[in-house]
Amino acid sequence: MSTTYLITGTTRGIGHAIVRALLLRPSTTVIASVRDPAHAAAQALTLLPRCDSSRLVVLALDAADLAAPFQAVATLQSEHGIKVLDVVIANAAAGESGNTILQTDLESVGHHVAINTTAPLALLQATAPLLRKSANPKFIGIGSELGSVARIEGMVASPWPRTTSPYGLTKAALNWVVRTAHFEEPWLTAVVVTPGLVKTDMAAVAVKDSGIGLDALGAITTEESAEGVLKAVDRASRDGPGFLKYDGGEVPW
Repeated sequence: MSTTYLITGTTRGIGHAIVRALLLRPSTTVIASVRDPAHAAAQALTLLPRCDSSRLVVLALDAADLAAPFQAVATLQSEHGIKVLDVVIANAAAGESGNTILQTDLESVGHHVAINTTAPLALLQATAPLLRKSANPKFIGIGSELGSVARIEGMVASPWPRTTSPYGLTKAALNWVVRTAHFEEPWLTAVVVTPGLVKTDMAAVAVKDSGIGLDALGAITTEESAEGVLKAVDRASRDGPGFLKYDGGEVPW
């Protein structure tokens, strides 16, 4: 039986690694959303190795455009013959260097809310009709331990105090969206998966004010993260925990 995945934010970082890993699975359709399919990074996705029975669809979807997910789903059906989505992974995110809460730039908060919270909500609404047709539909929000309210005290005391805002507050809001969807929609498994601290450009920006490098903080590769994220996606269930870690653990809300 084939499985169809849709992943946002796939031209680099964790999203790219997830696409690469999924294409090596047999009988898998991977829909990789990108802002501009004509961009070299998007075109490079078509060169990734894959199983003979797997398929790649590169799909235009700009997370900053709230109408884009609905247009993308229409395109999937009309141009690519996609009638069912089994797993949707909301991976696209913004992560600029933050500040203390009293010094947080409010315009930056608005930008982060749009990409990290509102865009995944729009994606969920747009893909729900195709997810409903799956025998085991899953909506996955790629979250962060910085979005854990239970861990705020420890995070503020850590080398990360300036990164708790605005990224962390919008990831906490993403948790609310995903958790609410899980309980409001009994047909859907909706969970948050944190990919760990990963060696990406966005992570480098996030820690630059701490004076500590990614290696010193124990950052992992995108390949290691993607492998763990997909294991968490595979085991996600209606009755299981809702905030999963890439390494098999759980995160408190």
